[in-house]
Amino acid sequence: MKEATMTTARPTIRNSELDALATAFAEMAQWAPEVVAGLSEEQLQWRPQPKRWSMAECIDHLNKTADIYTPALQRGIEMGQQTRGDAPIRHGILGKLFLQAVSPETKWRVATLKQFRPPEKPPMGAVMTRFLAAQEDFIDCVQRADGLDLTKIKVRSPALKFLRLPLGTWLCVMRDHQLRHLNQAAQLRKRVDFPR
Repeated sequence: MKEATMTTARPTIRNSELDALATAFAEMAQWAPEVVAGLSEEQLQWRPQPKRWSMAECIDHLNKTADIYTPALQRGIEMGQQTRGDAPIRHGILGKLFLQAVSPETKWRVATLKQFRPPEKPPMGAVMTRFLAAQEDFIDCVQRADGLDLTKIKVRSPALKFLRLPLGTWLCVMRDHQLRHLNQAAQLRKRVDFPR
């Protein structure tokens, strides 16, 4: 079962930044089921406004993102196997801006591209199963990237073809983007108008 996999010991990661990323993805795999625990399908599909996402849609948006970006990360890791290094990640100006845009603390509102939009009322059981599998995929990427030069290896965005960022930056973007939308989902159940 996916949740059990997250609790098993993982291989040692020498790079401290990557180790922190792997820990973050494992923690999100534990946190996401807690966010939706005990809620009915009606509550999980509730939208605070017609154009705002439900809890299920927030998490399914993360699945759409993982489905599109994980293969690009995997290709970057595979092609960068000869580019070794252990220097800290240098995000660069564009990378820092991108990280700021997806940060859980950001006040920026960015329109979601069509390929990342969740369908209406995605079934939560399937959504959570895919989310947990995505965390395993991200952790696998992190483990395979250990020992690589996380700045020199560039990965092209599959959604914005002009955008090439360091592999390490993309891994941080995936972490921060997930934190942002999991927090968004968690905040929904705290609203006074949330169905009880």
